[in-house]
Amino acid sequence: MENQQLHRIKANFMAIAGMHGVVGAIDGTHIKIIAPSKDEDVFVNRKKVHSINTQIVFNETFNILDVVAKWPGSTHDLRIIMESVKSGLRQLFERHHVPVGCHLLGDSGYPCKTWLLTPYLNPQPGAQLKYNIAHKNTQNVVERGIGQMKCRFHVLHGEIRLSPERASTVITVCAILRKRYGLLFKVLKCWRYAHWIIVCRVLLIASLI
Repeated sequence: MENQQLHRIKANFMAIAGMHGVVGAIDGTHIKIIAPSKDEDVFVNRKKVHSINTQIVFNETFNILDVVAKWPGSTHDLRIIMESVKSGLRQLFERHHVPVGCHLLGDSGYPCKTWLLTPYLNPQPGAQLKYNIAHKNTQNVVERGIGQMKCRFHVLHGEIRLSPERASTVITVCAILRKRYGLLFKVLKCWRYAHWIIVCRVLLIASLI
């Protein structure tokens, strides 16, 4: 991102509840899939449902900044973010590809870092409690963003009846659609599931060219 864009994002986030330096809100969401034929047990999440644990980051206007949709449902959010040391969010922040002083907001399932701010587990009255309230109000952006995405793409609501690899592709391309092809969705929203798969394949190829 350019400095001017980062400044605008930080200003808009700060306007929500007064938190400085926030450039995105991060969370994980589970997308249901059918039981895979291989390594079935690792895809069972804490609710005993087969899923892909999808890490997603939204900015203050509910635009997607980053999505990782490849981890089995049993994977904790902590592992997903920590594994991104060689490529991904952790690398971007720790190697200062994102300017110092910029932060993501995450819930208590994430580690607290200089670039990833989490709430106090047992806040004391006063500044800590006020911080937690501001954090919750600001981080709510990602919860609302995920809700909007699932509402817009009904394939993410139910059970994706594809292999984990193909389900990951569908999830990723839905994020691409959410970010870049909002108008296209209005045309396609009444299409059948099979038509969505075709569109996802075409757009995935297009995104790699």
